[in-house]
Amino acid sequence: MKVLIDSDYFFIRDMYYRSCGHTLNTINILKRFFGEDLLKDFRCVISETVYYQLNEEELSGINPVVIFDRELRDIFEDKFISHNEIVEKFYYGNLTPNNLQDLKALYSRKLEGFVPDLVMQFEYHNKCYDDIFPKAFKLTFQGGLFKRGIGPETYIIDPSGSFKDSSLNIFRDEINNFVISEQQNTLIDNFKRRLSNLIKENTSFISTLLAPYKEKFDYLVLLPLQMSNHYGFDTETGFKTQYDYLEYVLDNVPKNVGVIVTEHDHGRFLEEGTFGKGGFLEWFENKYENLVYIKELRGGGGVFLSVNIFLAGG
Repeated sequence: MKVLIDSDYFFIRDMYYRSCGHTLNTINILKRFFGEDLLKDFRCVISETVYYQLNEEELSGINPVVIFDRELRDIFEDKFISHNEIVEKFYYGNLTPNNLQDLKALYSRKLEGFVPDLVMQFEYHNKCYDDIFPKAFKLTFQGGLFKRGIGPETYIIDPSGSFKDSSLNIFRDEINNFVISEQQNTLIDNFKRRLSNLIKENTSFISTLLAPYKEKFDYLVLLPLQMSNHYGFDTETGFKTQYDYLEYVLDNVPKNVGVIVTEHDHGRFLEEGTFGKGGFLEWFENKYENLVYIKELRGGGGVFLSVNIFLAGG
């Protein structure tokens, strides 16, 4: 299910489009191998933008259930409610009884009485589904280690949810205290080493870019900024903008530590500012001598996490 109204950011629409396309193609492949009856009762609930961007091949064999923007907005009293406000209400399950009843009615009408045993949600866990589909098992489908940048596009399926509700967060103490054998530890170390070498081979230029800063500072750390006005940032941090977040970090990091700042492709306030009115890079560089901004690190989907490979132990 991708049932959110469409975000103000076009790239999010495109990401939903690509992921839904991949999902539908995978379902059709499974049908060819295991027979039509395997997924006979499958429903794909998507937004109107995703629906109109999918081609006939991607939609083949599937009859999508389309949730239109106006239908979703109609359940709220405020017809001008923002995308982020709706997402936060779904994310936290903060709907009024009337809103929830109207949402249930919308799904019932759209699904024409179909009751799922499994609900797979794209990108984030919608707590309202616990009330709408109380007996269904819920999974959250979201980007994995290589969501952007180097390597193939990968995804994870989490039975708990996303962000603070993810399995990694909920069971972090159990995971940290879990004891593995020496053989298992060796296997993991070998995998990490192989992955690290693979990234280094494909991004060797990063080492050259970082060399002068390793000489200038005692330590280097990476701060990969995201984008403001997105539920993943707004609902999970105490900050509302990347500007405030960056300023807070730089105010609290010792001056002998160089802070390598990368920006999301769709949130470059340092270079581009707000609404194209000029960026804040010069102001930050004048105020914080330990800010390291390398323009060559702007690619790779906006967040160059592979930089970390060259910082470990350095």
